[in-house]
Order: sequence, then structure tokens, then C-alpha cells
Amino acid sequence: MNERDVLNTELAALREQQAEVKRQARLLDVYRKVRYNGKILKNAVANDVAILELAMPGDMLNHALGKDRTLASRFIWVDPPASKSDPKVLEKDRRTLEAAAREYRTFGASEANLALARDVLGAGFSEHLLLQAIRSNAIRLSAPTDEERQHWKRRMRT
Repeated sequence: MNERDVLNTELAALREQQAEVKRQARLLDVYRKVRYNGKILKNAVANDVAILELAMPGDMLNHALGKDRTLASRFIWVDPPASKSDPKVLEKDRRTLEAAAREYRTFGASEANLALARDVLGAGFSEHLLLQAIRSNAIRLSAPTDEERQHWKRRMRT
């Protein structure tokens, strides 16, 4: 292979990379911007294909969804993740941690444990997800306080 062929091969590879970067940027734009009935697009290959077929930026797709309700059926939609700043979600997470701590008694329901659980698992975590993370050592929560243990004992007696 001569020098010109090598350069042409490298140029073709660079153009391919550029095209892939543009494709990924377009997908990212749509995933970030598009909403429909309070839902977001699921990050899935099927959605990637549908987005690329339409060849619309996120703003245009949002506008098109508002005009053509059947267009939404081409996509897979999911609920957005829970917001860490939502006080209702924070209270739900606190109750989830307290219930799991009371039942399993190997960790406490402290604010530090709550913050750690939310950092690792995200807001809106379930008791099942919390226990899986503990069992797999993905998260290590501190032990319950003596006060918590006494409170649990009192509740068992009543």
C-alpha cells in the first residue's frame, strides 16, 4: 500500500468517526429535550433507530409530538427518575430506609445512611434495591444506634 492509499484509509476512518460523533450528538440532543405526557424517552436501540429515521433535532421532535399524537407510539417512553430535591421523594426514601432498618436491624436509619443510600441508589429507591445493594456490598451502612435498637424493642413489646 502506498502513502496515498494509507492517507485515504485514514481519512475515511476519520470521516466515519465524525459521522458517529454527529449521530451520537443528535441522539443526545433528543434524549435530553424530548418529553411527552410527562414521560421521557427510554435510552434504547429501538428509540435510537426511530430518532435517526426522523432526523429531527429535539426541539422539532417535541413540536411534532404536540401536533401528531400518533408519532409518540413509535417510541418507548418511561417515567423520569425521581428528583433528589423533591421533598415528597425525600420523605418516601426516609420511610423506606426506616422500614428496612427496623426489619433487618443490621443498619440504622440515620441521616448519613439516608444520604449515602440516595447517592448510591438514587432518589426513589426501593427496599428491595437497598437490600440488594447491601448484600452485594455495593453500599455499606452504619449500624443502628442504641436508641434505635431500644425503640425497636419497645415497639415489639406493644
